[in-house]
Amino acid sequence: MKKTKLYISLIRAVIICSSLLSIDSTYAQSAMINVASPNTTLLNGQWKVIIDPTGIGDWRQVWKEKKPGKKTDFIEYSFKGGPILHVQGDFNLQMCELTYMEGTVWYKKTFSYNLPTGKRLFLHFGAVNYCADIYLNGNLLGSQEGGFTPFQFEITNAIHTGENTIIVKVNSQRVKNGLPGLGYDWFNYGGITRDVDLIETGDTYIEDYSIQLKKVSLNSVLGWVQLNGVQTEQNIVIKIPELQVYSILTKHQPGWLLKKILLRNI
Repeated sequence: MKKTKLYISLIRAVIICSSLLSIDSTYAQSAMINVASPNTTLLNGQWKVIIDPTGIGDWRQVWKEKKPGKKTDFIEYSFKGGPILHVQGDFNLQMCELTYMEGTVWYKKTFSYNLPTGKRLFLHFGAVNYCADIYLNGNLLGSQEGGFTPFQFEITNAIHTGENTIIVKVNSQRVKNGLPGLGYDWFNYGGITRDVDLIETGDTYIEDYSIQLKKVSLNSVLGWVQLNGVQTEQNIVIKIPELQVYSILTKHQPGWLLKKILLRNI
């Protein structure tokens, strides 16, 4: 009897572990710095939406945009003929019906793009409040939680030549163990609240950098640059025209370059 109970417990544990491993855990990438510098395409403006206060859109698989195959097919949720919201901006202030809503709204944007050979492409969001699932051409790119943090996905191998469709599930519903939680005097407005961009880069780009005065120094600058791509072993030129600085950062470790610059005449 004890062995039977042990076997049953082990089977339950295996089932639970398997179900946990099957959960999609694709999260957004940290956003690259200085997104205004590269070749960008702004996707702001009018986006079609589906208002989903009951949260049934996941079960209906809204991102697949199913079409009726015959007259008897019934498709209850569709972007066609639905409301239009402006991005960037929260949805609560754009429709009086949504003023006090904390819940789910699905956004859709169609765009055309032809990516040149040897280039990379990123889908960059300035912020989405609060939780977001991002779909491109019916496939999940990943998810993001946090209403004030920029994030991105590389879509180099997912983009189609010509027309493409982005669908974003935005959920501003507070939860008991979340931030902000249910016990706070806080209204959790929702929406795509900052810019949405397509960022085109070369096969290697500057992912992050920092340049600042060395601690307890007035004439020394420390700087580093982080590269992302296939050609990370290369030099980087740093220019500060106002201080007549021209310096070359050499490879320090894979993808990173480090430099101490001595400033004169300051």
